[in-house]
Parts: sequence; C-alpha cells; structure tokens
Amino acid sequence: MIKMSKAMLTAIALSTPFTAYAEDWKFEFTPYIWAAANEGKSGAYGDLNGVPFESISPIDISFSDLAEELDFGTMFNFSAKKNNWFMYSEVTVLSIENAEVAVPPPADASSASIKTDISGEIIDIAAGYRLMERSNFDLYGYIGARYFNLDVTLKTKRTKLNNEVVKRNINTGDDFIDPFVGVHAKWKINNTFALQGRLEVGGFADQPSENTLVSVTLDHNLSDNWSLKYFYRMMNIDYKDNGFVYDMEVTGPGIGATYKF
Repeated sequence: MIKMSKAMLTAIALSTPFTAYAEDWKFEFTPYIWAAANEGKSGAYGDLNGVPFESISPIDISFSDLAEELDFGTMFNFSAKKNNWFMYSEVTVLSIENAEVAVPPPADASSASIKTDISGEIIDIAAGYRLMERSNFDLYGYIGARYFNLDVTLKTKRTKLNNEVVKRNINTGDDFIDPFVGVHAKWKINNTFALQGRLEVGGFADQPSENTLVSVTLDHNLSDNWSLKYFYRMMNIDYKDNGFVYDMEVTGPGIGATYKF
C-alpha cells in the first residue's frame, strides 16, 4: 500500500481542475435576416412662426417591398456566457429608399401617394444573470440599453382634380436611448433542437418613448461550432419628442447562422 503525506494530498487537490468554478467564456456570433414588415406612422410636429403644426403620415411596408427597396442592411447578434452570467449585443443597420405607400386622396385630389426613406441604426447592449437552472431549462433575467438613431423622409405627392401635381418632402429624425429589462428562457428539447424565448420592455414613465420586443427561436444544432436559428419576432417602437414622431410595429420571421466558439 502506498502512503501519501498530508502535504502530497493537498498538492494533488489543489492541482485538480474544478470545471464548475473555472468555466471558460462561451461566445456566439449570429448574422441573420429578418423578414420584417413595418406598419405604423411617422412624421414631424412643432411650431412654425407661432403656429403649431403636425405632419404625420402612415407607413405600411411589406417585407417584399422592403427587400425591393433595401439599399443596405446588416443585422447580427453577439453573446457571451460564463457560469451564471451572460452578456449580449445586437446591431441592426438599415437604409431603405422610395418605399411607396398608397393613401386615400383628400377631397380636392384624384390620387395621393407617399414614398418613404428610412435609415439608421438600432444597437442593444445588455447583461444578466441566470435565475433558474434545470437539466434542460435555463431562465435568465437582464437589463440593458437600446440606442436608436432614426432618419425618415416622407415624399408626398397629390394630383389635384384640375391635374395640378403638388409635391412635398418632410425630413425628420432623432436619436435616443431607452433602458430596458428582459427575460430569456431556453428549453433543450434534445441534442439537436432547443426552443428559446425572449421578452423585453423598454422606456418608462419619464421617457418620451416606449418599446417592446417579443421573440421565439428554434435553435437547430448542426455541430459543436455551428447552428441555425429560425425565429419570429415582433418589435414595437413608440417615440414622440424633439419634433419627431415614430410609432411603428415591426414583425416577421427570420433565420440566422450561429458560430460558437
């Protein structure tokens, strides 16, 4: 029988790795396409030479229209997890030109239309902690901030009953930051599929804006490093401040490819 001294046993114990306490950071990078329709209203309001004015127009852009008029777009999500902690950042950059919206003509016109240009960025940063852990289920809570930088141009055209064409361009926009709170749940169905849900509420009583996000994702694991994500997402943005109105609902399915490292 081999006898070990107390010092030897202590040295072996200290040299043994405990993965539960020394878990490495795990990262995911996911570029994605969101087939989102945009429906709502936008425009400008203010005071012109002492006279209050408001010029708000409806916006209804299907994904097919969006894809046709999209000049540039990039969307990606980056997340990091270690033990019970996690962080994520999401970036959406869009530039849309001449998306046309048909509107009912006023009484003095035979036809009317609006062409819309929308450009800007939405950037999310959040950090959170795991609230619940089961063998196949995790629940996280988190807080974050969402930065909006939006620019909208409304190009209106009316053809009057006497065939006179009246055109008017309205350019407006603003940038603002909304704090938000959220929860993220993941249910592992099996080694190939997992179902994820995400709910966020942003903007509070003293903020000029409110926004909510609901997303359901099916995670399709392909290998240790790759997976596909199929999701459906709804985002509401309701902002009115600094002469700018942006009240929009953005909804639709999407797909992304995730690299894990």
